[in-house]
Amino acid sequence: WNGCYSPKAMLPTWVVVDLTAVAMLVGGVLLNQTAWSFVAALALMMGVIFVWLYRRLAVRYRLTNQRLFHERGILWRITNRIELIAIDDLSFEQGPLERIMNVGDIHVFAHDSTNPMLTLHGIDDVTKVFALIDQGRRAEKLRRGISIDEAHFRHAPGETSES
Repeated sequence: WNGCYSPKAMLPTWVVVDLTAVAMLVGGVLLNQTAWSFVAALALMMGVIFVWLYRRLAVRYRLTNQRLFHERGILWRITNRIELIAIDDLSFEQGPLERIMNVGDIHVFAHDSTNPMLTLHGIDDVTKVFALIDQGRRAEKLRRGISIDEAHFRHAPGETSES
């Protein structure tokens, strides 16, 4: 699976920004400050467009049969990876509008020093991608002979289950 930030994930932001821009324009007309309210509304809209473009162009996700990659950046790219075997648990969240649009955020909890918790934002078809990551995690642990329960309830070195 390869993915990036979905434009549908910004729908709630767009609704709030559009309502705010309309309120700014109406307020400007009522206060006889139409030019300033127009400039402020335009700046607000341009800011949201910039955020959307950055998220869309700068964030990439890739799932292989052994690793989950998270890449970010436009000019300077930072790539982090999590071994699927290191993933302890997963969850995903969706707001009401996100459920309707079938987008959401996936939270990956792993025993990984650089990414103990990684959030994949704005994932389109979130339930499918969540299931793909979970299936990959389970398959890799089974391939290496690690029980899912053993991996989840791992003990510190030298510690027994009775301590």
